[in-house]
Amino acid sequence: MSLIELMKTKEYKDADKKVKDWKERLSKANNSEVMKVKDEKLAFFSEMRKSNQDLYSIFEINDKELSELIYEKLTGKKVIID
Repeated sequence: MSLIELMKTKEYKDADKKVKDWKERLSKANNSEVMKVKDEKLAFFSEMRKSNQDLYSIFEINDKELSELIYEKLTGKKVIID
C-alpha cells in the first residue's frame, strides 16, 4: 500500500486523532492525567508496532514526541529521544 493510500485509511485517521487528543490533554495535564496518557500511548503504539508496521513507521515520530512531552511533564526537564 502506498503512503497516500495508507493516509486515507480509517486506521490512519483514527491514530492521527488520538495523537492530537493526547497532545491536547498533555498540554493541560496534571501528573495523574500524564500517567493515563502514557499508559494509553504505550498500549496503542505497542499494538500498532506489532500489527501494522507500515502505519507505525508514519507515527513513529509522534510516538517519540509524545514520550518527550510526557517525560518533560513528569520531571520538568527536556529530553530528546533518538
